[in-house]
Amino acid sequence: MGIQKIRLFLLAISCGLLASLGGTAAAQAEAPKSTLQAIQERGALLAGVRFDYPPNGFVDEQGKVVGYGPDLAREFARHLGVDVKFIQTTSQTRIPLLQNGQIDAEFGITTPSKVRDEVVDFSLVYNLEKTVILVRDGEPTDPKAYMGTGKKIGALQGSIFGDLWKQQDPNADLKLYQEYPQLSVAVLQGKVDASLMNVATAVEFSKRHEGKLRTGEPFFVDTHSIMVRENDSRWLNWLNWGLQRLWSEGKLQALYEHYYQTPLEIDIWQNGMLQPGVTVIGEKNDYWQQ
Repeated sequence: MGIQKIRLFLLAISCGLLASLGGTAAAQAEAPKSTLQAIQERGALLAGVRFDYPPNGFVDEQGKVVGYGPDLAREFARHLGVDVKFIQTTSQTRIPLLQNGQIDAEFGITTPSKVRDEVVDFSLVYNLEKTVILVRDGEPTDPKAYMGTGKKIGALQGSIFGDLWKQQDPNADLKLYQEYPQLSVAVLQGKVDASLMNVATAVEFSKRHEGKLRTGEPFFVDTHSIMVRENDSRWLNWLNWGLQRLWSEGKLQALYEHYYQTPLEIDIWQNGMLQPGVTVIGEKNDYWQQ
């Protein structure tokens, strides 16, 4: 090959390489920004929380949004140095609100199921609750007393509790409702014989209607994770590292016990993440920083 041909060959390779680099740069420029970056630029964390699910999320007598989920969101916002804006979610709206960008994460009571994981991503499990039946005072508290009997069972639309009940009682007469207060009212008014909900919520409604409602026995142990949009590893990793650090500091357990009045019986440590005993010195090197 002559010198001139060699020069032309090398020139062609160089042009191809530059074009390739240019394409890579363009692709990087067009890559969607992480939710983490969007939150920092906005100056506010858009936290999806429940308003109707004590003690995980509810509105107190002063009109303030409180609970395990909202207070956890406040903790994350504090470490990000931004405000937090609470947006009400329900079992029906939580995934659409997340996918539409109206919330950055859902700090609610969502169970990380396979079907949901096909359209969203989940953090490490940060909450664990027993699922029980809520019944009228004086009625049986054993879930088996309601299975295969034709009795009406109340469940929340969009929740997995109804499906779990149907697995054990395929012919169950399920009545679906939109909100948890409706489930308690349905029991009170005799529209259903029992309603399905997490134990903490059942206990709360039992207290509100003392002598009329009673918390039954569990039929399932439910787990909850923070729900985020798919394929945003930077934001998801930041939340997971945050959960583990809060656990190592004892703050997550204290927050849970404050609202649930019982110890948090889960192990937050996961392979490949922060491990017990890991300590990072210095604010600039802290895991909260990016």
